[in-house]
Order: sequence, then structure tokens, then C-alpha cells
Amino acid sequence: MSVKVEWWLIAGAAMVGGAYAFLYDNGEAALRRMRAPAPLVLIWDVCFWLALSAGLFGVLYRVEGGKVRAALLPFVLLGAVVYFFVLAPPFRRLRRLFIRAVVRPLVLAFSAVWRVACGLFDALRRVLVGLLIALAAVAAAVAGVLRRWLGLATAFIVGTIKKAQNVLTCWLRR
Repeated sequence: MSVKVEWWLIAGAAMVGGAYAFLYDNGEAALRRMRAPAPLVLIWDVCFWLALSAGLFGVLYRVEGGKVRAALLPFVLLGAVVYFFVLAPPFRRLRRLFIRAVVRPLVLAFSAVWRVACGLFDALRRVLVGLLIALAAVAAAVAGVLRRWLGLATAFIVGTIKKAQNVLTCWLRR
């Protein structure tokens, strides 16, 4: 292998380390922002490091033509260290700026739309339940007339309709 290929390999390993550090940093920030419980953070850490190990092993195996060289691992760590100490502060500032400029307005807009949609749904529910109550009252009146004409055979139907009317009224009051 030539020296040029070795340098490209070392630079690639350092960039892979920096990319993984970037992903880890942003994933941790998202978990902190969500106030994730400790078990979820532990699961995130385990999954991240398993993915890192598998991805790194696969890349090194493919690039080295079937050999896995542990000599590149320090360069991966060097890339991560360079990210955390040199590149992380500006990226964190950019992330905060992005959250303030893009994410927060989107969340506010979505919550406003959500509140309007919930209000419309609640109004529609109330109208439909009101119509069902009116329909039950009409059915109860019709059943009362039928009971007088037909006798006690329809008393069960009238009682069932009144129970349904009471249930709908209770549901509307919620």
C-alpha cells in the first residue's frame, strides 16, 4: 500500500470518528431535550456503540481488503477528540440557533393547528351527540305513542331508548 493511500485511510478514519462523535453529541442533546429517563439513555448508548463497532468493523474490513487493522482505531478516536474539543462548540451554537429559528416556530405552529383541530373535533362531537339526543327524544316520543296504541309490548323499547338518551347526555357533558 502506498503512502498516499495510507494517509487517505488515516484521514478517513479520523473523519469517521468525527462523524460518529457528531451523531453521538446530537443524539445526547435530543435525549436531554426530551428529558429522557435513564434507561432510555442507557439503551441509546448501547445501541450507538454497537452500531459504531459494527460500522467501523465493516468499513475497515472492506477498505483493508479483508484485514482489520487495529492501528486505525487511534485515528478514529483522534477524530472524535478533535470534534469534541474543536468542532463541537460551533456546532452546538448552530444547533441552538437552528432550534430557535426553525424548530420552535414549527412547534408553535403545529400546536396552534392542533388546538384548532381539537376544538373543531370537539364542536363536531357535541353537534353530533346533540343530534343523537334529539333523535333519541323523537324516538322515545314515537315509542310512547306506539306503547299507548300497542300496549306494554313496546315498554322495553321505550326504556332502552331512554337509557341510550341518558348515556349520550352524559357523554356530551364530558
